[in-house]
Amino acid sequence: MVNIIDLNIENNDDIESRVVAMARISNTKGRGIPHQYRMHSIKKDNSYMELGDLFYQVLSKFIASEGVPKYFGINQKLYPSEIHMIYAIGKHPGINVTDLAKFLGITKGAVPKMIKKLKSKGLVESFEDDGNRKEVHLGLTADGKKAHKGYLQYHATRNGFLKRYYDRLTKDKVTVITKMLKELGSYADMILEE
Repeated sequence: MVNIIDLNIENNDDIESRVVAMARISNTKGRGIPHQYRMHSIKKDNSYMELGDLFYQVLSKFIASEGVPKYFGINQKLYPSEIHMIYAIGKHPGINVTDLAKFLGITKGAVPKMIKKLKSKGLVESFEDDGNRKEVHLGLTADGKKAHKGYLQYHATRNGFLKRYYDRLTKDKVTVITKMLKELGSYADMILEE
C-alpha cells in the first residue's frame, strides 16, 4: 500500500491542485495555463503520469473494497455492489431494470442476476407495470428499507472526510473536478467498447 507521503504529496490541497491542473490541461491543450500549472504539461515532462498513478492507486483501493461485505442495519452482510443496488432502488422506488443499470453505470444484463440474489435475501421485490407486462419495476422489502437506511447512516458517518473536503472547494473547483471525472468516465466507456 502506498501512502500519500510516499508520492511526495503532503496534503489534500496538493492532490486538489494536481487534479485541477490536469483538468485545465485537458481543456486548454497547454494554452493559457497559468505558470504554476505548466509543469504538468505533457509536452514538458511526464508529471501527468504521477496524477495517473495516484488515480490508479485510489481506484485500485476502491476496487479492492468491493470484495469486503459489511452490515447495514440488518442481520446479514452485504457487498458494496449489493448495497449500491439497494441504495439506487431505495432512492428511485419503482425503477425499472434499464434505468437502474444506467443509474449504477452497469450493463443491463448484470442487473437481473443481482436482483435475483437480493430477492433471495429478502431485500428486493419486483412487480410488473400495469400497462406493460414486459417491464419490471423494483422496490425494497421491509428489510431492504432497513438496509437502505443503514447505508445512509453509514455514509453520514463515513463520508465526513469527503463532506469536509467538498465544503472547502470553490464552485469552480467542483466544476473542474466534475468535468474531469465525467471525461474519465467517457474514456473508460471508450476503452470498454474496444
